[in-house]
Amino acid sequence: MTKIKRDNYHPELLRRCAFSLLEVLIAVSIFAGAALLLILTMRQGAGKTEVFSNEHFTAMFLAQKVLEDINDRVVINPHFFNELIASASGADLKVVDGESPFFRLLENTKNFETLDAKDDLPITPLSKDLYDQLKGFKCRVESFFISDPENSGQSINNLIEVRITISWKDASGNFQKYKIQQMIHGQNRDTLRTPIPQPPKFPQTVAVKALCSWFDPNFSVDGNSIDSFIKFNKGGDPNKVLALGRLLSALLMCNSSVSDFETAIQNAKTELQHLKDTNGRPDQIAKLTEYLAQLKEQKASTLFYIFGRVEEDLRELAKEPLNTANIGEELKKIKGALAGAPILLANHLFKISLNFAIAEANYKELLIPMQKGVSANREIFLLQHFIDLRKAGILISAQWGMNPDSRIQEHQANLISFLKVYKGHQPIFCDYLSKERQISKSINTLKYEYKALDDQLGKTINLGLVLDKIKKNIENIK
Repeated sequence: MTKIKRDNYHPELLRRCAFSLLEVLIAVSIFAGAALLLILTMRQGAGKTEVFSNEHFTAMFLAQKVLEDINDRVVINPHFFNELIASASGADLKVVDGESPFFRLLENTKNFETLDAKDDLPITPLSKDLYDQLKGFKCRVESFFISDPENSGQSINNLIEVRITISWKDASGNFQKYKIQQMIHGQNRDTLRTPIPQPPKFPQTVAVKALCSWFDPNFSVDGNSIDSFIKFNKGGDPNKVLALGRLLSALLMCNSSVSDFETAIQNAKTELQHLKDTNGRPDQIAKLTEYLAQLKEQKASTLFYIFGRVEEDLRELAKEPLNTANIGEELKKIKGALAGAPILLANHLFKISLNFAIAEANYKELLIPMQKGVSANREIFLLQHFIDLRKAGILISAQWGMNPDSRIQEHQANLISFLKVYKGHQPIFCDYLSKERQISKSINTLKYEYKALDDQLGKTINLGLVLDKIKKNIENIK
């Protein structure tokens, strides 16, 4: 177990890993005698005769420590979640001699802020008392997918149950075991290569309301049903008419969402400028800068989601010419107004790439170099988020045909600089950074790792051509 510089951790993590393994074992030796006496007294009073040994206490602490380590690793190195999945048939490994990856002890605790890999040593006979106490223990780590209660025969991709088993022989030569288990949520990287489920289409009533509002904001048809609208419209193919209604619904939702985000962004910018003008506290400036980046990212993500909901309908409107028979007489009368809707929606489509790029730039300003106001507890989590956003930006640039190779090189340079900064401070985070370097080795490796996202980005970005086709189809209605 590695002792880590604590001020680089979020408070929640500190509560989980506040002690090194050595400190825990010292506590065990002090606590075991008194606790054992208390438990035996209670058991005798209840007429029990079974023996609860010092080894049981040691096994309890060892198992809990492994579980804490696993939780920490999943948070700081999200790729570790897949390593847990791969260890489903875990083997019994000795606690000592470096067999188990969860039991390494920092022998030299002086100057651990400059921890090097060679300082993170396994428990060996050189640590005689500790080695003698633990040499009989073995640890097994197993993981199991959780069944999805809503889909029979399927598992929940991002949730597993982890079981820790500590085993040993007691003084009589009998095998003993202590087990604990916990459900752990993480990101199963395999799901990033499988198709993203299509978000739900806009409901029929919403689409009909949007169609009615294009005639008059106060106009409506009975029950907002498609049958009532087709009757008013004097005909039309319900599928084509609903597809057009969903296009208008997407436009109205984009308009509303963008307006709300722009108001929040402008307020945050005003407050940030005031803090800078009045020499506000660095931590407040950093938090507000992060908030601005989050708003830009959320704006882009919201628009991305809206286009996902309407993608199928847009393709339906673009695949063949429109005419009075499939669009209806009343909608034909306002085709001039309707032809502007695809243009306005295309403007929102462009904002997806733009706002992701601005969010990435905001995070970069915050983190490279690290702003003074960024607390040590936030560094790792902000860097993880920046790295993920950076990868999305590279994939988007590739979809636009903007030569992503130079961005890959810049990204690799950033990862190398992060490794230099955190080497010796955060070994788990360095594992994460090393894995990120492998993933982003080239545009092809990045596309492979995020195939599902890349495919969806391609479909969404290419909707610009689809919208242009719809505009022409509406203009040419006869």
